[in-house]
Amino acid sequence: MRRSSPTSGVTQLVPKPKGHTTECKPDRKSRPGSIGGRANEAGSLHRSGVAAYLAAHGLVGRAVEEAGYLPGGPTPAAVEFETHDDVDDIACTMTDGSRLLIQAKRACGIDDQFRSAVAQWVTQTPKLRRSDRVALAAAEISGNLRFLGQALGRHRKQISGPHTSDEKKAIADLDRAFPAGTSPSLRSAVRSCAYVLKLDVSTHQDPLFKFVASLLEGVVVPSGEGTMAIEALQRAFQEQAASGSGSGLDDWLRTLSQAGTTVYAAADGPAGPRRQAEKQALITYQTHLRGRKDQLEYSLLAEDLPPLKVADLAATFQVRAVIDNSPVRQTDELVSLTRHWTRMVLTGLPGMGKSTALEQLAALWSVNGSPVPILVRLASVARRVQRSSDVTVPLLVAEAAGGVSTDEVAPLRRALEQAIASGTAVLLLDGLDETGPKRGLIADGLLSAIEGLPDLTGIIITTRQSAIGAARKIGLPEAQLTEPKWLASTLHQLLHHVADRRILPKNRDSWVAEHIAWLNQAKNDSSEIWSVPMLATLLTLLSAEKSVESLPQSRAHLLADAVRDSVRRWEKARESGTLSEPWSPQLTDGILIDGYAIIGHRVNASGAASILTIERDIVSMLSTQWGRSAGEAKQLASEILRFWDDKIGVFVTREGDRLEARSRIFGEIGDAMWVAEQETATSMSWTAKAIADSERRDTLLLAAGLSPGILRNLIDLARGSHGDTPEADRDRALLWSSEIALSRKGIDHDLLLKLIDALALATRRKSTEDTRLPKTYTASITPSFTATFRRDNRRWRLVRALASLALPFELRERRDISISANLLEPEQDLIVDAMTSLSDARYDASTSLEPKAIDAVRKVLDSTIIERQDPDEATKSGNPIPTKRPWAGQSEVAEWAIPFLSQLPETTPEAIYEVAWHSSVGQYGRVSSTLRERGHIDTKPRWSPIDVSLEDISSTISRSNIKVWKSIESVSDERTPLTPAEQWRLPRLFAFSDTIGFGENTVPDCYELDRIDSVKLARWTRVVARTTNLDLVVLATEAALVLSWNEEEQQDLFRALSTSRTLKSPSPDVTRLEASDIDTLIESLLYPSRWVAHIAMNVLAATGDYAISPRIEECIHLMVAERRHYATTLVCTLSDDPAQKIETFLDETDPVCRSGAALALSTLPLDERVTDLVYRALSDRDMSVRIAAGADRSIAEQAEYWSCINCGNVTEVPKTSCAHCTHGFRPATPRVVIDSGDA
Repeated sequence: MRRSSPTSGVTQLVPKPKGHTTECKPDRKSRPGSIGGRANEAGSLHRSGVAAYLAAHGLVGRAVEEAGYLPGGPTPAAVEFETHDDVDDIACTMTDGSRLLIQAKRACGIDDQFRSAVAQWVTQTPKLRRSDRVALAAAEISGNLRFLGQALGRHRKQISGPHTSDEKKAIADLDRAFPAGTSPSLRSAVRSCAYVLKLDVSTHQDPLFKFVASLLEGVVVPSGEGTMAIEALQRAFQEQAASGSGSGLDDWLRTLSQAGTTVYAAADGPAGPRRQAEKQALITYQTHLRGRKDQLEYSLLAEDLPPLKVADLAATFQVRAVIDNSPVRQTDELVSLTRHWTRMVLTGLPGMGKSTALEQLAALWSVNGSPVPILVRLASVARRVQRSSDVTVPLLVAEAAGGVSTDEVAPLRRALEQAIASGTAVLLLDGLDETGPKRGLIADGLLSAIEGLPDLTGIIITTRQSAIGAARKIGLPEAQLTEPKWLASTLHQLLHHVADRRILPKNRDSWVAEHIAWLNQAKNDSSEIWSVPMLATLLTLLSAEKSVESLPQSRAHLLADAVRDSVRRWEKARESGTLSEPWSPQLTDGILIDGYAIIGHRVNASGAASILTIERDIVSMLSTQWGRSAGEAKQLASEILRFWDDKIGVFVTREGDRLEARSRIFGEIGDAMWVAEQETATSMSWTAKAIADSERRDTLLLAAGLSPGILRNLIDLARGSHGDTPEADRDRALLWSSEIALSRKGIDHDLLLKLIDALALATRRKSTEDTRLPKTYTASITPSFTATFRRDNRRWRLVRALASLALPFELRERRDISISANLLEPEQDLIVDAMTSLSDARYDASTSLEPKAIDAVRKVLDSTIIERQDPDEATKSGNPIPTKRPWAGQSEVAEWAIPFLSQLPETTPEAIYEVAWHSSVGQYGRVSSTLRERGHIDTKPRWSPIDVSLEDISSTISRSNIKVWKSIESVSDERTPLTPAEQWRLPRLFAFSDTIGFGENTVPDCYELDRIDSVKLARWTRVVARTTNLDLVVLATEAALVLSWNEEEQQDLFRALSTSRTLKSPSPDVTRLEASDIDTLIESLLYPSRWVAHIAMNVLAATGDYAISPRIEECIHLMVAERRHYATTLVCTLSDDPAQKIETFLDETDPVCRSGAALALSTLPLDERVTDLVYRALSDRDMSVRIAAGADRSIAEQAEYWSCINCGNVTEVPKTSCAHCTHGFRPATPRVVIDSGDA
């Protein structure tokens, strides 16, 4: 049965997407006397006139009294042509959902046309719902048919009175027209629902045409435009009749507007003008939302800055699905996920851009025209409710409509409520966490309010983590915002934006370049700030307020300034009255900073700290340092915690009663800020504890950047001035002290002298580490690699620390003497010479090096890089891990030499790239960024070449997508109208794609799909589709719609299909399969596509049919290795004697078959026979078989070799990558899966 929507109208079978010039009209099955007659009637003025007659009644809100509808009753809302009903010329859906099904005949009497119509009434009547009707509409009615209408009308009356003689004759003719065998009850039912209508509305000369034209004049269109309006509707209906589609109230209004008529809008008028007013109000509302598209507002952070335009801003927001309260690894575009997930809770800490994300979604959808976004601030809703029952859909709509003019409020509210009811809207509910103590009440109210909404009505609720408990009561899937794409480039745009407003044109380019360079360096030094976009933005604006020279150069001051600036700007916003939440006037910036330090100190000590403990510490601080009373202190402590948790989000509540840092760096800088304000004794105690824990290094370096006393503490501890400090702690204190001195000027000379002497003394002190390797390396390491680390022993680390010190001229001789007292290898002497020269030049801010220094640097960069003989190491992609390591100290020389490239040989950049590449990913990133800024590009290919182009990959993906969508289109030959909501959501297509895992296909999967015969793929798809509970006609129609789209729209859809799934797919309903379907599934196990074969295996496994097992076994030898593995498992589990079948396969020489059989053991109860088989599999020579049987690590690693599931060949156990193919890797060994002692 064809479906329609009284509220949104009927759409075309495959509607034309925006921007298309052609339209896809899929074929449908034809039936004699039904759709097959469409071509002969395509241009019928009579039929289009009848449709225009109905539409005119719908536009003026007038009941079709000729068809028995009473005045004030339901009116036409939609018209369809050539439906799949038995009475199928015209189907008119009324505003109450009832239908009037019409056979339209230009002229008719008691003839074959009439008898055919009656036969169709008879077959249609049992299918009618209450209030549905059938009718024959003719312009010319002859014979006794002229009296049948009034005869049927008398039949329907409770007090009918006697029929006239003409009416009796007409009833007798009707009785004779009933097909033989029509029961008396069915005859009576037909008489009750059938109507005969004389409707002569073909041309403007016909009286009834003039009548309906006059209905429109002065009400829907101006006087004199009624005829033009009806003719425009007729033309539109002729096109729809030819294509077998339909239209509704919105379409009729659009037709009139496109025809050049003036359509009245009246909020309190009849249906047409009222709907026109609603549409105009909706346009106004969407125009307002559209105005925010690609706009970033900074007025609260910088008053002089207008909004920044960022192209495709909505596309920059990224999320991770949250499964079992933890975010998954896959990152999805929010825009794409909103199409896949109808409803969700969007979480994110303060500063992640949740509100901006919703604004940009609303703006984007307002531009695209679908869906209808309804943006609601829940904080405003909370102020209007006292009970959960107060939260209703009309209230949410009223809040969203609050920004339009008074005369548009009512029509806009109706338009938004209609969009919600029709499933074409998405409710964007922002800030559940901002509803304060009412968050639970609001959540309960939302749960109740959305229960009755259509499934396709979208809902996105945003909240910080602090209100996630309340949000989870609503039961929606969760997604978590992550760092936006292109955040760095957006911040660079912001600097350009600032320069346009504040910097003279002649200075802008240099100003921007300097500040971008500073910002990039800041990101390298403190990347954690970029995990909170708000803090990164604050840091950018902070940098824009000063010259680069006056900006903080140390990481510590940078982070501390970012924290302080967030407080300063919040204070400024509070003074301006722009804050939405109430805050105590006693909460000052100084109190907030002190509170931050205490929180950071507590959290950094243990990773997470009790909120009660932190609150007690803050209360104590407020009492002693700020003189607050106990009551005031407790209230302020609560607000301090709320500020850093809910408002800024650098500390977050976990498990309800514990606080932890969003990123470790935020705890570390708080701890550093805390110790920087402590007295000497407390500071010394803190430093002593810090050097005892290597994990505290970053915190200590940050603290040293804020307090000069930390360096003095370190040197005193290193010299043993404060008790018996362990040797390892003293060495750590020396190395950390040298790191501080490396980058800081202005250190007291006496302190530097003590550091030099302490380092010199330490290099002369014998240590057990000088003769052993670090714990992490064993004797199995190859000699050359071992030698590298011996060169980086304790003494050499201390000597390098000496050489790296930034020293004034008068202390350099003391340093050189201390270094020369050590016996070094020739390579180490070169490195020391280069390091001291570069350190001195850096201290002196010199732009040139002495000839001796140039020679030392050149020789260090020319030194041979140590080889590491470990060819088995490989990355997941198959690219080799760098098999070389520089000398310890060589990478520092390479990086420090960059400022002096003009004095060094032309090949120096290439040498620096080579050293950095073999050092670390982080250093290569820093070095390559700096060298690129100076115009030096790394010309050496660093990764294995890809043998296919990106264009080839893209075209293959597109071809495979289209092939799959065409196969889905083939699941039914019939088509059905799609509502606007279905056109955007494509719910069945998404459901089917999720069921078969289509969106999870990899590039190799696409290449394999590209090789499958289209006919075979379509046959396979039809079989799999039959095992779902989806409406296959709708599924095919949605696929046909997608195929009519352009390439960009199809790519957008595939991105949406590829986002994370919310639920596991349902098990296939195999009861619908026929014998031929089983044949298709077994045949597909040999198709080129692994994906197709795996879906087929899942369906076959669900049958539980023993007879299938031997049929699959017959073709196992024809399969590739990976397919043989899983097919063996399937054969064993489907066998009538699984244990026997497993035993048979464990005797196979093919290792992948043995591992497949071992995997099947997990499906069997552990009786004595199965236990013996488990023992047998656990003792197999193949590690892959042992792991499949559930071996723990100790048992698995005793195997001789492992088999590659990709190619089926075997490789020795020590090797991690397959010796025979580029994609095979040794299976992971679980710690404990099955305890062999109990096996």
